[in-house]
Amino acid sequence: QARPAPWRFSFALLPLCFAVAVVAFAAAFQTETVLKDADAAVGDQHRHGRGHAVALASNRFPGGHKHSPAYGDTVTDADEGAPFAHANPDHGAGGVLFEHGDRASNKVALTFDMGGRVEPALDIMNWMIANGVPATIFMTGAMAENPNTDAGRDVLRLVEANPALFVLGNHSYSHPDFRDLTPAAMSQELLRTETAISALVSLSPRPWFRPPFGGVNAAVVASVAAAGYPRTIMWDVDTADWNLEADGGPTADEIVAKVAAKVQGGSIVLMHLGGYNTFEALPGILAALAAKGLQPVTLAALLP
Repeated sequence: QARPAPWRFSFALLPLCFAVAVVAFAAAFQTETVLKDADAAVGDQHRHGRGHAVALASNRFPGGHKHSPAYGDTVTDADEGAPFAHANPDHGAGGVLFEHGDRASNKVALTFDMGGRVEPALDIMNWMIANGVPATIFMTGAMAENPNTDAGRDVLRLVEANPALFVLGNHSYSHPDFRDLTPAAMSQELLRTETAISALVSLSPRPWFRPPFGGVNAAVVASVAAAGYPRTIMWDVDTADWNLEADGGPTADEIVAKVAAKVQGGSIVLMHLGGYNTFEALPGILAALAAKGLQPVTLAALLP
């Protein structure tokens, strides 16, 4: 039996090909519409640590980070002045999320997390003491109890010995992503850190909480507030000093340049006591603040 000519075979498939093309176009159009609607609903999202996308509730965050008022915010645009607390009724029990303070002020909070690498923590602390630089220290309980190093305990003692310069905050005990925890587990992490700290110094990290990985949502803010931490502290200037230069992390000059470019009144700057090139960058950071007429303060002074 004779086989059909190739052109006849192709012509017979044309209606099917046309139908497939129509369906594909409709699906692509629908997907684009859904994505646009989702973007309008949640706005820009933060990605920290493990790459989780976190949509936070506020009207406007600095640096162009806009988030949906899906939780019923009554907050006005912080860049236009007070109020500057990103409060949400659904966050519960007085829980407030901060990325920055009052934009009309000349105050900037330098904050340092400590939970992993320990060098050059003591060099940074002693430099700030020698130069009268206020800062807020967020420590994990595991660092305070680390049997392999005294660095965490030494930092706590320096904080206690210099109350005019330093404020202490809670960075959890074991540095988990709090979005993965139950409220009871969150409370246990916070209270275990308090116990570790109180065994060494007469300091309380309340009311300041810095979420590991920047992992935060409404449930986290509500749960930590119920556990005694009504102020959850994020940041609007991230130095990325946790990352090695070899892995794409910043040099000291790049840290200074980033802070100088992004810092403004009310900013909260994220650094690490074990950060790479952080110690070398500090003099330049302070010079950049002074050039802009900005003054470093603790969180207690920035967010009274």
